[in-house]
Amino acid sequence: MKKIASLLVLSLAVMSLVGCAGSGKGGESGGEGGEGGEAAEEVKASDSQVKKAAEEAMALETENHKIRQEIFESKNKLGIPTDTAEEEK
Repeated sequence: MKKIASLLVLSLAVMSLVGCAGSGKGGESGGEGGEGGEAAEEVKASDSQVKKAAEEAMALETENHKIRQEIFESKNKLGIPTDTAEEEK
């Protein structure tokens, strides 16, 4: 459960960072030349954070898939009906 919560938090972080990365100078009508350089540096930091968060989310998703597969196989061995059988009805 903790891993699912971590996956959710990371997914939300990635979505929020991606949304912010596209905003750039949306509300600014201009400015000093120095401000543009600083904004570009912030975007690079955000890109690395997004990449790291995406990698962590992908690793958690892979682990989640393996755990779900183990649960599915265990249910089959024990004769417990799986959720996929209920969805087909």
